[in-house]
Amino acid sequence: MLGGQYMDSKSRPHQIVWHIPDHVEPVEPEDRRAVWGRQESSYHHYWGDEQGSWHSNLLPSPVGNRAKIFLDADDNAYAIFMVNQTDEWKFNIYFKKGNLVIATASAKSKWSDWKLIHREPGPFLNQALFDDTRWETDGVLSVIAQNSSDSDYTFAPSDIPNRRGGGFHEDLTIKRLTQPTPLRILDFKLDRK
Repeated sequence: MLGGQYMDSKSRPHQIVWHIPDHVEPVEPEDRRAVWGRQESSYHHYWGDEQGSWHSNLLPSPVGNRAKIFLDADDNAYAIFMVNQTDEWKFNIYFKKGNLVIATASAKSKWSDWKLIHREPGPFLNQALFDDTRWETDGVLSVIAQNSSDSDYTFAPSDIPNRRGGGFHEDLTIKRLTQPTPLRILDFKLDRK
C-alpha cells in the first residue's frame, strides 16, 4: 500500500510503501477483513537514482498505517506513521489506539540505516499528517494527530448492492460512530548533526 512520496534536492523520487517482502510466502488471512496484509508486511523505502534505477531499503518497524516520508535540506529521510498499541481491529487499516512513530535514515548511507528515533504515546486515531510548508521553511516537524475517543464505537456493518449482476455483497467497511475528539499539534525539531 502506497504511503507518502517526496522529491529530494536532486529531484530523486522517494516513496514509502508497505507490502509482503518477496521472501515471505503470503498466507490465507484468518479473517476476510485482513485485506491489507499488515501482519506479514514490512515498510519499504523506494528511491530512484539519477540513472533511473530504483532501490529499496526496509524500515525496522511493525506496519501500522500509511507512512509519510519527507527529506531535509541534506536529503536525510524521515518517516512518520502510527502503529497500533493493541491487536484491537488488527484487520482494519484504521485503528483506535495508535502511537506516533518517527524514523530516519541518512543520505550518506543511501538511506540504508533506517532507525526509529521517537515514539509518541497516544492513543491516536487514524493517520498522522504533517505540515510540509513548516518543515521546508522552519525545519520543524509539525504533526497533526487526532486523539482517540474514550467511548466505545458503535459498529454498523451493512450489505451494499452489487452493480455487476444484481444481488448484494458484504460491505467489509465498518462504520464507526462516536463523539468528535480533539486534534493535537505535535512539534519536533529534528537534527541529525
